[in-house]
Amino acid sequence: MSDAAEARILRAITSGRKPRVLYHYTSGAGLIGIVETEAIWATNIRFLNDSTEFSFALNLAQQLVEERQNSATNQFDNALYTVLRERLSGTQDFDVYVSSFTESGDQLSQWRAYCPASGGYALGFSSKGLLSARPPLQGAALVRCVYDRDDQQEIISKVFKSVTDFAEEKRHAGLSHDRVFRESFKQLGRLLALVAPALKHPSFAEEREWRLVVPEGSFAQDEDTLHFREGRSTLVPFHTYSFAYMPLERLMIGPTPHPDLARDVVQSLLAAKGLSATTIRVSSIPNRTW
Repeated sequence: MSDAAEARILRAITSGRKPRVLYHYTSGAGLIGIVETEAIWATNIRFLNDSTEFSFALNLAQQLVEERQNSATNQFDNALYTVLRERLSGTQDFDVYVSSFTESGDQLSQWRAYCPASGGYALGFSSKGLLSARPPLQGAALVRCVYDRDDQQEIISKVFKSVTDFAEEKRHAGLSHDRVFRESFKQLGRLLALVAPALKHPSFAEEREWRLVVPEGSFAQDEDTLHFREGRSTLVPFHTYSFAYMPLERLMIGPTPHPDLARDVVQSLLAAKGLSATTIRVSSIPNRTW
C-alpha cells in the first residue's frame, strides 16, 4: 500500500481540531496501573465489550462492495469485487488494537458503563501526549469516532476508491490480474484497519469518543508485547502502550460518599509519581451506587 493512500484515509478520519484533553474512564485498579506503569492497554478491537464494534464497519463495507459488483460493467471489475468480498468475509485474521477516550470528563452514562459500582476515575490526557509512545509506534493514530451514517458511507467509499484506483494503476502497469487482485486484497485489509475503529453505531453518539488506533504490525515483533487478560466470556488480547512521558493533566473522581478523602488519597498517589501538578476534581453528579 502506498503511503499516499494511507495518508488520504487518515485525513478522512483525523480531520478537524482535536480537543486539548481527552478522558479515559477506569476503575481504581486501572488508575493505579496506569499511573505506576505510565502506560495504557490497547485492546484487540474484536474483543471489546460491544461485540458488534468491528462487524459494524465490515457490514457497511460489504453493502458497498455488493452494490459496486452489481453495477460492474466488465469482467475485470466483477472479478476484483469478488476478491474484495472474500477479503471482507475473512477479516477475522486481521488485528487492530485500540484505547478509548472521550471529550466528556464527567458524564453519567460513562460512569455507569465503564466504572465499577465501587467508584471510578476519568483520567484527562493531553491529546498530543497520547501519541508520544515509547518506543515510537509508526502507524498509531488518534481518530474521532464517526456516528453519522452519511459520513460513514463517505469514508468507506474513499477506502474503496483507493483500492480500485490502485488496482487500475497496477493493471495498466502490466501486472497480471491475479497479482493485482492479491495486492488489492491486502490493501483493503490494511485500509479497513484504519477506519473500522472510527465507525460506530449512531446510538453511541452521546459518548463523543476518540480512539487511539494501533495496527498489530506497529508493535515491536522482537519483543514479548502481546498480553492476555480475563474477559467476560473469553480471554482478551492486548498490548501495553507506554508513554514517552506521562501526559496526565486532569483527573475527575467519580461519584463517591467520601469526596474529601478520595481527593486526598488520589493526590498522594499522583505526588508519589511526580504528578502533583495534575488538576483533580470530584464529580458533582448525584449517582449513588453505595
